[in-house]
Amino acid sequence: MEYQFVLNENFTTSILWRERPGLAIPYVVIIGSAAVIGTFGNLLVIAALALMSQRRQRGVGNIFVLNLALSDLVVTALINPFSITGAVKGTSFFRDNLGLCRGLASVCVISCVVSLLTIGHIAVNRYVYICHHSKYSKIYSKGRCVVACMTSWLIGVAIDLPSHLGWSQHGFDNKSHKCIFDRKFKYAYTAFFCIVGIMLPLVVIIIFYLKIFIHMSAAKIKLDKYAHLGTHKIFFKTLRQARMMFVTFVAFSFCWSRYVFVLLLDKDDTYPLEAHLLTSMIAHIHASLNFVIYGLHNKTFREAYRIIMVEKIAWCCQNCKPELKENPGDATSISTCCDDITSPIFEDQHFHEGLCHCFQSDSRSLPCKEKCDDAVTDTKTLTPLSPLYSQNHINGFLANCQSTPRTLPVAEPLTAKSAKEMDTSSI
Repeated sequence: MEYQFVLNENFTTSILWRERPGLAIPYVVIIGSAAVIGTFGNLLVIAALALMSQRRQRGVGNIFVLNLALSDLVVTALINPFSITGAVKGTSFFRDNLGLCRGLASVCVISCVVSLLTIGHIAVNRYVYICHHSKYSKIYSKGRCVVACMTSWLIGVAIDLPSHLGWSQHGFDNKSHKCIFDRKFKYAYTAFFCIVGIMLPLVVIIIFYLKIFIHMSAAKIKLDKYAHLGTHKIFFKTLRQARMMFVTFVAFSFCWSRYVFVLLLDKDDTYPLEAHLLTSMIAHIHASLNFVIYGLHNKTFREAYRIIMVEKIAWCCQNCKPELKENPGDATSISTCCDDITSPIFEDQHFHEGLCHCFQSDSRSLPCKEKCDDAVTDTKTLTPLSPLYSQNHINGFLANCQSTPRTLPVAEPLTAKSAKEMDTSSI
């Protein structure tokens, strides 16, 4: 169905830029900064995930983190720069580029929906991993995670599709100064987008995180009497994983809730320009925040960021490229046994790989040796909260080391079924 691209003819240039420079200039500076920082940050996340994969620090959960970074990158690298164009040039530019504006509007809707759905996938992933770990490997595989991410994009397309079929339409919004679906064309679609596309997923995500923290609280009470045995270390590692992704969800909710409420409540288009402009700006800034959250809450991401940026600076300065040492005794390497064992993220596959490295190495440094020994001690007191609670798992993995490992307390070898159930999630 062919539809009209509705424009207010009174807005031949950006009235915001001509008559409200005190509002327009800060807006352009903020959105421009968010575009530059966010694009750099999301590319940094993608590079960090690639580095983790190369260093064998990967898990199926990282597929969701990658999908979130890609959807955010679309906003920071494409949508935000054209938001600046809208603030400076206004309607006149997009009247001459109708196809561009329609395309930007579709991409904006789809990428924002995908971001939220991916955050939802992460919430469910963490819920299954923490609360129903025995079923985790049966539910989550690399292929299924990829399919889930692709489904998120298809759902985003489905939510945007009505704008191409006559229920709504795309256009340049004179208050938010963005190419987006026409909120005034049919209020029913605006309500559909806000409720089905944003609010309903937010409620579902809240429910899953509540279940996670209720489960963790109950587990902590049970672990208190074993505090002297070191079980709290594993518990708090698991808690930090869930908390990092919960902060990502809170950031999305904080940034988008105001914009959604403005869209829902301003049915008659009576709210001032500032309400739409500022709330939409905050919503789009969200795409620039996740890489900061990962760096603040995740030691492995921080280390990956450091390595990537140091290498880049060294390359730009034509200096020698810093080497990533493979020596298991080197506590500075991202993939050493010490990091594998102490990382709050890699508690499964890489924990065991780290043990193998430690027990195989004849030249371990004293700090690394102590951490390896501490790790073995800790594994004797793990609870079912962690997938590593079984001493059989550890002995089974050590039995598969290429060289003969040190002998641990006698236990039955790891079965094929239990090995298959080991989690490699990194988030």
